[in-house]
Amino acid sequence: MRWIAGFALLLVSACTSPEQEFWGRVTALCENAYAGSMTTDDPQDADFRDADLAVSFDACSANRIDMFLVKDGEPYAKWVLTRDGDTLELRHIHKDGLTGYGGFSADNSSGSRVNFPADDKTKAMFDEADHEAGKQNVWALSARSGSLFTYELERPERRVVFAFNTVNPVEFKLSPDQKAGFEKAE
Repeated sequence: MRWIAGFALLLVSACTSPEQEFWGRVTALCENAYAGSMTTDDPQDADFRDADLAVSFDACSANRIDMFLVKDGEPYAKWVLTRDGDTLELRHIHKDGLTGYGGFSADNSSGSRVNFPADDKTKAMFDEADHEAGKQNVWALSARSGSLFTYELERPERRVVFAFNTVNPVEFKLSPDQKAGFEKAE
């Protein structure tokens, strides 16, 4: 009987794309917030080094997950993860400045980690903002079931990693006023 359960699990895994598996891992985090920290030491990110960080999986639907990066109790950025079939899209929303940049899931992704290289829309935005280096951005999200969620940004001469412990959710809710500026920026 055990072999039947193992075979069924193998069949389900074979029919699930990495993006579908990843989506399931992230939706398991929905409606919770998790404490974390910056695990890299880039001088460009010194203001995050000693900050109290959290990620709040604020709104989840069948095809969209809104995540807020919270710094010292205030929302700093909103990451919007959407899906269309087996394609995932990540967008960064900020109240001020450059907003709406991101990319689509890349072929070198897995069920626990998805890479999002800057797409053409983002490259055009970065051209307009005279931010040449940003055109080489690759963002990554990883979700290890029941233990860790990470956000990464990498490009030549730049690497940032935020890691969040998903074992124990923290009590945290953003107010409608805190979220309002992000909704206007979309």
